[in-house]
Amino acid sequence: MPSESSVVLPDSLISDLVTQIGDVSKILQQEISILNDRREEIRSRMKESSGDLRLGTLPGFVHPVISEPDFQIHAIDGAHIAKSDRGAAYSLSCVVGLSPSGQISRQRICTAVMPHFVGLSSISSGLMTMQEIMMAVELAETSPTALILIDGSRLSSFISINQFYEAMLKDGLDTLREWRNRASSDKSDGAGTVIDDFESRDWMTPFLSLPNIIGNLKLVTTKSLIKKYARDLLHRFDDQAVANTVLELGEGTFVRFDHLDEKGQKLPPLHITKGSGVAKEDGYPFSEQAEKSAELLHTKGPGQLIHLYARVNPIHGVYKIEFNYGLLSQKSLGDDSKEILGRLVQWWVWNTAAIDIMEPYPSYVADRFVSEAVKVSELALRDILIRESTTDALWNLGRPYRT
Repeated sequence: MPSESSVVLPDSLISDLVTQIGDVSKILQQEISILNDRREEIRSRMKESSGDLRLGTLPGFVHPVISEPDFQIHAIDGAHIAKSDRGAAYSLSCVVGLSPSGQISRQRICTAVMPHFVGLSSISSGLMTMQEIMMAVELAETSPTALILIDGSRLSSFISINQFYEAMLKDGLDTLREWRNRASSDKSDGAGTVIDDFESRDWMTPFLSLPNIIGNLKLVTTKSLIKKYARDLLHRFDDQAVANTVLELGEGTFVRFDHLDEKGQKLPPLHITKGSGVAKEDGYPFSEQAEKSAELLHTKGPGQLIHLYARVNPIHGVYKIEFNYGLLSQKSLGDDSKEILGRLVQWWVWNTAAIDIMEPYPSYVADRFVSEAVKVSELALRDILIRESTTDALWNLGRPYRT
């Protein structure tokens, strides 16, 4: 073995790195100064936008809200773990629905042994997304006078489903066929059941078009706001930096989803692959319907997605809320668009009042449930393998590879 003296850390390594970090800090301060210097210019552009897209005071905004708003909202969230760094790859996922009363009203789970290939994470995420989509549609159809809050965007869910089918058709066609056969012969494992349910009807069209499904989005890495109002800063900042610099407490602005690239050119149509060649009949069976529905997301009308950037809380910064235009005309939620938005804003203020919880409280609770569930399940699998292994072979299947 090498002696300890042969692996002593060079005395200059940490000091050199700290020096470089200091330089990075100076550059970041200069970048923020650029954005701060442009604040009033960007605010002016937002105020000059047409119609209800302009920057202004949020309808119904009051802070703090002193009593819980009477607004029925279900919260949905999912979590998954994909493990590929061992002899046997596997995926664990689950989804829960939290009722307006704070009770877990629905749940779905999926466990699957996976083949080894590059797209494992996309497949595991896709199985979770399928469960989220089906639960959201079930709740939206059975509770038309309530809102269904999903974690993330309808668009990102659509992309996740496409990535699932692309990965399966490219590297896992035999596995996809096996999962479907197991489901059809009543010998299904978790993945087969989820896929069979998801392909039993067109879930994507109602998921994309129902007006009572709304999304809670992360601002980091999205650039709709800066693309619209400060395009020359597009590669320097994201929506979070711009929104938190520009918007004041109680203010909000809208951005319509337009499906254009950074140069303003229309992107190729959103789609879910049907497969080609030998896999031509193995793709998503409702891909044509999904493509038509996706086209409505960026076409002016009730199906077009709209993003509300709102600073409803002095502590947690700006929130990005997604819904389609059809929400604003739902008479069951309010007499007009201002009343509907006002009730939604008050609900958001009430449910983000906690200092240490940044997400709306129902979303936070749902996230805690599913995150802990998959973590505990992963540990349970490891312990069961240890306890039930009669030879080293079974134990080695569950051991991580050396790093």
